[in-house]
Amino acid sequence: MSVNDIEKQFELLKNTVRSNSSVKINADISNIDEIINKKIEDTIKDSAPSNFHMMYSDFKAEYEKFKDFILYEKLIGKNIVALGGGFSSGKSSFLNAVFGKYVLPEDLNPSTSVPTFIISGEKNHLSGINIFDAVFEIEEILFIREIGHGFGKNNKDEENVVEDVVTFGHIIESLFLTTPMHKFSNIAYLDTPGYSKPDNKNYSAKTDENIARRQLNTANCIMWFIQADAGTITEEDISFIKTLNETTPKLIVLNKADKKPEEDIEEIIAKIKSILDIKAIKYEDVLAYSSRNPEGYDAEKILKYLEKWNVPNTKNNFAVNFKKLFVSLMDYYEDEIEKESKRVKNINKAITLTDDVEVSESLNYVLKTLKINLEKNKEIKENIKNIQKEFFTELKIIGDIVGIEM
Repeated sequence: MSVNDIEKQFELLKNTVRSNSSVKINADISNIDEIINKKIEDTIKDSAPSNFHMMYSDFKAEYEKFKDFILYEKLIGKNIVALGGGFSSGKSSFLNAVFGKYVLPEDLNPSTSVPTFIISGEKNHLSGINIFDAVFEIEEILFIREIGHGFGKNNKDEENVVEDVVTFGHIIESLFLTTPMHKFSNIAYLDTPGYSKPDNKNYSAKTDENIARRQLNTANCIMWFIQADAGTITEEDISFIKTLNETTPKLIVLNKADKKPEEDIEEIIAKIKSILDIKAIKYEDVLAYSSRNPEGYDAEKILKYLEKWNVPNTKNNFAVNFKKLFVSLMDYYEDEIEKESKRVKNINKAITLTDDVEVSESLNYVLKTLKINLEKNKEIKENIKNIQKEFFTELKIIGDIVGIEM
């Protein structure tokens, strides 16, 4: 490895791990950070609905996307087309085929994978956001491979290969690649690490189902990749897709189609469509693709969908998606209040109908507990209402400052 290579890799390391950056958020986000990371959880504590974790996870994912738009303003106005599927389903190879050049690493370990936004631009440029919310700039686009494969890896000198390389995946939240090879100016591709269950050999924190779902649920459109040699769509894929926003358009791509005879591909597509229909999963179409033969199979049909989605996104869904959590919480506590009120009414009625002192005392004890719960739920509901008002006030202020219309 030459001195020049070492200097370049050291510069990459220095930029990637920095805890501050020259890119600053003009708006003060400390108040909204406190609302999201403290006030909401402190308010509901152990009285949260059973599905709160999933709702809250999606809510925080939407906020992370909002911060991405603030820190990387080129995303504003773009339609996010997310590529989802299991690990090694061919998402990165698809994009490389679309670009006509090997740009994204395809053979990464799951733990080194990083969600990557790709947008159209006049020149190649790579930047990212690390776990410190610091934006870093990388001069050479090819360093995107170094980020994935590791600092210290020597690809040139076979006699001095570094085995114990240092990877960056665990400290990088998102990467942003601008390239003139991207022909759709209004689309930002989101290449996700994929998803894996904890018992899968490819599982890592980066491919955790919850994280993958959060990333995909922030997209405007989804391309879901299935490997043709699997013969059909898996139950794991079906279960995962059912957790995604059903209103988000989903194009199912049967990838690596060259690994199966053409007559088998037709049968597999028919089978996948049948399963999706039975499972009541909405989809745009199921199309075959092969990065080894980009012009073959259904490449033209896939291109037409991309052309269809290549329109300016003049109205973002941030406010709508944020509101889902508050609406769900308000509905939950309204239902709890109604249930507790009915119970209080029934216990009061039961007390008037009994002459047994012990039974009356027991009922009064239950009544006291119910009233405490009732007042607690009323207080939580009111607090949620106030937090919602405070949150959207802060969101509007930030949006006005950075130019994101709410």
